[in-house]
Amino acid sequence: MKKHSNESGFSALEVILIIVVVGVIAGAGWFVWHKSQSSKTASSDASQQTTAEQTSTADATDESTLTISEWGIKVTVPDSLKGATYAIKDDVAEIDSPAQDAVTTCGTQVNPKTAWGIQRYAAGKVTAADGSAISDADAEKNSALKHIGNYFYKRVYPMAGCEVASDQTSAIDTAQTSLFESLVKE
Repeated sequence: MKKHSNESGFSALEVILIIVVVGVIAGAGWFVWHKSQSSKTASSDASQQTTAEQTSTADATDESTLTISEWGIKVTVPDSLKGATYAIKDDVAEIDSPAQDAVTTCGTQVNPKTAWGIQRYAAGKVTAADGSAISDADAEKNSALKHIGNYFYKRVYPMAGCEVASDQTSAIDTAQTSLFESLVKE
């Protein structure tokens, strides 16, 4: 007698193959989702850091140094700028001191409280006064810029309104130059 085999359904090999294919698809999907979540978190953190930088103000913990914790740098504060504080706005750490508050010779064009400071540029994004890009190699050679970590730092000072140097502004400008030259990684 002849045996009829009724072979309907899936073999064990086919079932295993289907499970492997579904596993590979699920693994690829998880990997893509995980990468997407990581980039969203990093983007959100960077956005929050930028917002915090724009509104952050801090006092010096000791009057001889000023730590700009958001940037991971610190400066030595000259005696004439004791009690200096800073506020970060648009990647400029505006440095204020009681001595600057007393400046009255800049007229109405310049606010002496915010005219002096330190500007930060990300590597690859340094620009000249006219707005043109400066290569990192050229920035490295520029004595007006300090390279620390992934950033270049530049001293900011009044360009208009304080052209007529008084004893007051000259002393502050000299102290600000000394402060910038002391810039180091925290």
